[in-house]
This record gives sequence, structure tokens and C-alpha cells, in this order.
Amino acid sequence: LPENRQCDIQVHLRCLKVDARASPVNWKQSWPFPVYAKVNNHSVQLNQALRYTNGKLAGTDSATNISPFLRRPVAGGAPNTLMVKRQKGVGTSSQGQFVFIAQQVRVKNTDRVMQEVQDQSREFWDSAMLRSKSSTPLEADRVGVMEMMNQDGLSVAFLKASLRCPLSLVRMEVPVRSKLCSHVQCFDLRGFIEFSRKSFKFECPFCNKSVARPQNLITSPYVESALAKFGNADEIEILTDGTMREVEQKDCNPSHSSEEDSPNNTHSRP
Repeated sequence: LPENRQCDIQVHLRCLKVDARASPVNWKQSWPFPVYAKVNNHSVQLNQALRYTNGKLAGTDSATNISPFLRRPVAGGAPNTLMVKRQKGVGTSSQGQFVFIAQQVRVKNTDRVMQEVQDQSREFWDSAMLRSKSSTPLEADRVGVMEMMNQDGLSVAFLKASLRCPLSLVRMEVPVRSKLCSHVQCFDLRGFIEFSRKSFKFECPFCNKSVARPQNLITSPYVESALAKFGNADEIEILTDGTMREVEQKDCNPSHSSEEDSPNNTHSRP
């Protein structure tokens, strides 16, 4: 496998379920559950969802990286071997015909994906500045936020937005959202990339729409300014004019002293 500093070249094992009604390019990834595999006699845990007896899935069927188990081709060396075996006697087994594919893929590293999102964000906000006649990306984003708060003839007096990523639960460093979403709330770019690599999901953490692939993500200058302005805040309030203010955190364990508990309160007995 060739080396690339910005990309990781891997070999992924895929399994497509044959659908005679559709073109092969539209066949879906689906493991014939329950199935296990060995590459060069090394057991490989496949990324397969669990099947319940009612037909529902727990998890996602996805390709499996088998690169760590492969031998580099050497003249006169033994070829790589793959064995896929299906477990018998399980009532939830998948039915049908399947096609297995070993596919060489180029996986971009996290830093490269983040740089690409930053680059496409600059292009997006350059266009947004022209549309809104704004002088800065921050102003263009603020105009967009105000439009979100005044849609369909309805005006929202204020809304709250968290400065913590809903996935990592820490303050965001690079706040992003999908350009196809219609909400202000953002999530952290690095945290979302790492989450997506493990879950193979690209859904927006807020509206749950499948619109958060890297090519659809944009940074938010507005939320970036909030992070810089309110260094210790976890949440802000956004007003209809686009201004923002910090939401003060309430004391979770307030101390209340009643009249009976006051040390200065004395009662005389009759």
C-alpha cells in the first residue's frame, strides 16, 4: 500500500446484497448476519449490525478495514487469503445473495478534512457577504441568524444556544453546522469527524437530518465570536437584533436559610 501523509490508504472489505430490481451501483452494504471473517488466518471483527427477531437493526452495516491483517506483496511470497463463514442455526440470519468486494480506498486524515471544511467555508462566506451586502463573514452570519429567528412571519424574542459540543460535551473549538440546516446551534468539527469515523453516521446532532457530510459543513463566524467574547460561558442568548449575551449559570445547590435556621433568631419560651 502506498504511503500518503494526508491520506491513509486502506483496503476495505465490503459486502453488497444483490437486488435484481436495481442497478449494481445501488446495491446496499449488508452483511449476511451472523458472519465472521479471517484474513491470513487472523480473525477480523466485521462492522455488522445486530438483527432482532422483529427485523430491526441495532447499529450499522458498514465496510471493514482489513489493512492491518494484509501482507505486502513480495516476489515468491504467499498470497493474501480471505475466509468468510456464516454461522449456522441462528434464527435471525439474513437471507439472499451477497457479493464481497475488497476495495482499496483513500481515507483522509482528520487534519486534512478540517482544512477542507475551512477552505469551503471561506468560499461560502464570500458568497454570503455578496448576497447580504455584508462587509465581513461575521456580519453575514449574523444576518443569517436574524433571518432564522424571523421566519414565516413569526419572530422569536430570543433563543438559547449552547457553546458546548453535544457530542464531546466540552466547549467547541471550531463550531460548524451544515449549510443545509436552518438552526443556529453548532457542533465541534474535530469531535464530529472522530464521531463519524466510528459510527459511520453523518446526521446533524440537532435536527437528525442526514446532511452533515464534510462537503456540507461550514464554520460559523457568529458562534466563533461568542466563544471568543464569553470565555467561560457554556450558553448564550441570542436576541432578534443579532446581539448576544451570556447566560449566567445557576447555583445547583443554593443555600437557603429559613427564619428558624437563622443563628440570629431567638425564640423565648412562655
